[in-house]
Amino acid sequence: MADQSICDAEELLLKRSVTFSELRDAIRGDASDATFENLLFNPDFAISQRGATFDSTTFQANNDGNYTFDRWVLLSDGNDIVDVSQDVANRPPRGKNAAKLEVETANKKFGLLQVLESDISAAFASQPVSLSLQAKIGGSNATLETIRVGILEWTGTADSVTLDVVSAWGVAGADPTLAANWAYLNTPSNITLSSSYLSISVENVTLGSGINNLAVFIWVDDTDATVDDQLFLGNLKLEANAVATAFTAPQTPTELQRCMRYFQLYNGGYVNVATSSSVWLNVRFPVDMRVPPTKYVPEEISLSDDHAVNYTSSGITVLSSSGNNMGGRTVLLGGFSGLTTVANGLSNTLSWIGGNNIWLDAEL
Repeated sequence: MADQSICDAEELLLKRSVTFSELRDAIRGDASDATFENLLFNPDFAISQRGATFDSTTFQANNDGNYTFDRWVLLSDGNDIVDVSQDVANRPPRGKNAAKLEVETANKKFGLLQVLESDISAAFASQPVSLSLQAKIGGSNATLETIRVGILEWTGTADSVTLDVVSAWGVAGADPTLAANWAYLNTPSNITLSSSYLSISVENVTLGSGINNLAVFIWVDDTDATVDDQLFLGNLKLEANAVATAFTAPQTPTELQRCMRYFQLYNGGYVNVATSSSVWLNVRFPVDMRVPPTKYVPEEISLSDDHAVNYTSSGITVLSSSGNNMGGRTVLLGGFSGLTTVANGLSNTLSWIGGNNIWLDAEL
């Protein structure tokens, strides 16, 4: 860009008359060519460790307040309002995926939210930020056609946010009432969409001096959405800049590492038998987590000893954990039967041979 600016300046100097502003702009170059760090995580929805689809039948259901894609929270006026999924076929230009939200319950508002932790948010207090994204609706939509975009700040205790930022959804044409300590920093308004991607920008929004957590919220303001109407979102970018600049899709392995600070999956390794119905599992996190995580085991897991005797859990549960740190934990899993605590005079060790992942959750 610098070489091009020099050439542009030289061309202007060959003119008989050149204004100061022309020469200045030629030397400076086009500001829209500059790139600024994207503060959002998983901005093209390519990382989705909890699953590629979220509906009323999945372990992580499409309930109000549930995380879906990594770092993205579904907010809706009730549960099972929209199914959420990754959509490669409808991805926007320069993006890897789109978020597809398909209406399951008519006449309700819904949207996606991402909250940034305080270490990121507070660093930009009193500074301008800009948000950009691309959005479209399904070609066969009956009634859903508008969205609103909000940049929010949390002034309560840092990182102890009310994740469901909506206190009351309100009527069409009115922004949702926010929960205590949340506030809009911009003035959202209806953005009418079509079946082709629209580029949207909310620029030069100044953060408050007392901000602790920053969030972006994109929601459907219509209260007449029809079942099977669709909304597609992609290429989101939040940057500490007065104007929005071009989106660049992050490298998937790098972005996965960033997201694992908040959520990780674990599957495999060895466990030590604790009792006839429980085992100790030592988990080392490949990425240090934000806080010591809570644990979830969606369904069953299978273990085996050296004699090919297999044990499959029934209703696996996390009984306890120890090692209060972000780099690893020792987890006591229950839900087995018939385990032998001692083998050949030693504590019995079993290998993990199948089943589901343990979910390690350190989200806000």
